[in-house]
Order: sequence, then C-alpha cells, then structure tokens
Amino acid sequence: MDLIIQQILLSIFSILVGGFIGYRFALNNERRKEFNEIADRLILNVDVEVKAGSAHHFSINKQDIKLIRRRMRYLQRRAFDRAVADFDRINAQTLSDNVGQVYYKDPDGVNRALRMIARCLRRK
Repeated sequence: MDLIIQQILLSIFSILVGGFIGYRFALNNERRKEFNEIADRLILNVDVEVKAGSAHHFSINKQDIKLIRRRMRYLQRRAFDRAVADFDRINAQTLSDNVGQVYYKDPDGVNRALRMIARCLRRK
C-alpha cells in the first residue's frame, strides 16, 4: 500500500515538473521569437547604414530599443546600452554643409558603434 502511494505521488510530481519545464521552454521560445523579430528590424537599418558609409545622418528608433532591451539578458543588455550610448555620443557630433548633407566627425567611430550594436542583435 505504501509503495502504491509513493508511485502515485512520484507520477503526480513528474507530471508537474514536466509541465513546468515545458512551460518555461515555451516562454523562452516566445521570447526568442519576439527578440528576433525586433532585432531583424533594427539590424536591417544598421546594416544599410554600415554599407552606405557615413554620408548621411542616421538615427535608431528609440521605441525598438526599448522593446529589444526588455527581451535581453542583463549582460547582453549592458553591452547593448554601451554601444547605443557610444553611437548617440558620436551621432551628436555631426557636421553639415550648405547643401543639407550631414557628415560625421568620426565616421570610423560610428561604424564601430554600429558594428557593436549589430553584434548585440545577433539572432538567437
């Protein structure tokens, strides 16, 4: 009788643990999909800018940054925040001519910051 109760309790416990693990995997899978969706949008803009060079002014959508930060882990978010801060700092130092063309003072720094942002946005 005691053995039967142990087996029943073990079965119930196993079902609960299996359900919890499945739930966590489903949450992580959904989080990964959301991250990739936002990252694809951002990385497309960053790639276009890196390939175009520094001949025009570029800004990152702040709403997408807020959304992607919520789906990052702590260390990844810290590196991303640092890269975005570097980009914003360099982006604030722009020069313009009379034709309306905007140039960066430090185009290599902009490209370096954009590559760092792209590295943080790699698909999961």
